[in-house]
Amino acid sequence: MSSENHIARLLLSAALGIACAAPAVLGQVAAAPAAAPAAAGVLANLTSGKTDRDMYLLRVDGDKLYVRPLDAQPGIAIALDIAKIEKVNFKIDYSRAEAFRAIRGRAWADAAGVIIAACRPMIAFIELPNNNALEPALEAAHDFWMLGIQIQRLQGDKGADAAGKAFGAAQYIYERAARATWSSQGEVAGLRAILCQIQAGKVDQAVEALKNMREPQLGDAAYGLYWGAKAEISLRQQAYRDAVNEAVRAVVFDNKDGALFPEMLFLSARCYEELLEVHRARDVYYEIARLFSNTEWGDLALVHLRTLMQNGSSREPEKVNIAKVFFGLDEDMNAVVDKFLASVTAAPKKAANTNAKGTGATNAPNAKAQVTGEEP
Repeated sequence: MSSENHIARLLLSAALGIACAAPAVLGQVAAAPAAAPAAAGVLANLTSGKTDRDMYLLRVDGDKLYVRPLDAQPGIAIALDIAKIEKVNFKIDYSRAEAFRAIRGRAWADAAGVIIAACRPMIAFIELPNNNALEPALEAAHDFWMLGIQIQRLQGDKGADAAGKAFGAAQYIYERAARATWSSQGEVAGLRAILCQIQAGKVDQAVEALKNMREPQLGDAAYGLYWGAKAEISLRQQAYRDAVNEAVRAVVFDNKDGALFPEMLFLSARCYEELLEVHRARDVYYEIARLFSNTEWGDLALVHLRTLMQNGSSREPEKVNIAKVFFGLDEDMNAVVDKFLASVTAAPKKAANTNAKGTGATNAPNAKAQVTGEEP
């Protein structure tokens, strides 16, 4: 069995393995039927010119797609030029309502499991032009990403291994999706894979990977994520002012990725803490907790905001009140925040053990093996 087929077949096993690693947080991922034997291939409808035909997809090798016609005997493989394929349509059957319920409940392992159970065989073919597996694969990758963030928030350093597995699963899917050069989402996926490396503590690898990415132009789908990745790297290199400036570029000049906005706000607040600009940190944490309540980022900000207020550092008078200077406002933000915190009845119990060099996750041993189920 080829490595690629083995990887595609065992993607769901990764989701199940992650769920077992942290059952208190993740819940139970629904089991899926066994993957079809590699020789059988993956059923898809291929469009090329005026030809529209069902085929079993066997493997991708360079610029060739090997297929088997439905009426051909097992063992038969025909090479097609990928460049001549216009569209690929897989039969992807899963309950979008079930996935949506899991996402709304922040049951990220369940959400990823529902989607991966349906599309895991298609991930090996995700670079094929205009295929319908890219979108659900990216959703599953995002769910794995959020799973890692959730584990870091709830378990801190104790959950480093489980978080690393979640980020490894997301990274693998994103790296496969990055091959979909026919879509702007391919470049987006490549940058998301780099963000997974950073969260898993592989900053040096992320730096090298980012060097191989082009700098997107303003208006490109990948613009915000590119500067977001640079900001995350600068944070971990303790270049806090650079990180803030890069985070600003990520969100102020980009409107393509709404999910990036709270991430970059949270990064900025952490940088302000490191720069001892505690009043700015307080204000940003407050806005995140208020605007993004009942989200992972909102809960993280809430914990940091409580800690900041409890240690009293923001109680000291601000040397330069930016709001007063520019807007004529003279509001007592400590009183505003105190009132807000008192109104929050279900605050998280603890924060992830974060610092400038990481977010609670350490290097996961052989992240790809964690995703595929293969032995390191």
